[in-house]
Amino acid sequence: MGLYTYPGGRIFCGFCSVQLMIVYAFDVRELQAVGGPKWMSSEAYDVAAVPPEDSPARSLKPGSISTPPSSEQRLMLQSLLMDRFGLKYHRETREGPVYWMVRTKKRFAATLAKDKDGVPFMTVATYHDGVGNGEMMGESTTMAYMARRLSDLLKLPVIDKTGVEGAFDFDVPAPEPANADPMNATLEGIKQLGLKLESRKGPVEYVVIDEVAKPTEN
Repeated sequence: MGLYTYPGGRIFCGFCSVQLMIVYAFDVRELQAVGGPKWMSSEAYDVAAVPPEDSPARSLKPGSISTPPSSEQRLMLQSLLMDRFGLKYHRETREGPVYWMVRTKKRFAATLAKDKDGVPFMTVATYHDGVGNGEMMGESTTMAYMARRLSDLLKLPVIDKTGVEGAFDFDVPAPEPANADPMNATLEGIKQLGLKLESRKGPVEYVVIDEVAKPTEN
């Protein structure tokens, strides 16, 4: 489940909704893709795509299948959505609630990444029912990537205002391992790293879905 990239430019999106494909294609968070019918987020598809022989993407050698798609691959995925799903859209910038991620007076507790060129990773450990020990872990994580992951977890745009450069590793224990709420564990975890979130208002760019249709069978 999810989008994976392979040498030679091949992309596979397993059990992906159209909503999720739009997220990958336009490099936005799920909350930034709005409009469209309900089936767009409930029905799932498997998509396998290979770029043309003369495409620069053919020379790609991602370090991991979790490496994000290149800008060219995103454009090709956008074309696929327009060709096969009849996607029509426009972009809007709206004022709305956001979080600023900023430094606190506490020492920044993450350590420089062992592999500074590694694929960024960050998670809050939970079980399948959404309740787990709440441990927060990251590898080769930049502040920009952390802000993106926090946007997904908190369902609001998070903007990096830390001024911290580089990639980091961290492993933050849960505040209450026996009964940790994932969101509280996330907020507490970043505090332990020497960061905090401030509620603000700011411009948020949205991809607004005007038209989309279920594809015909291959």
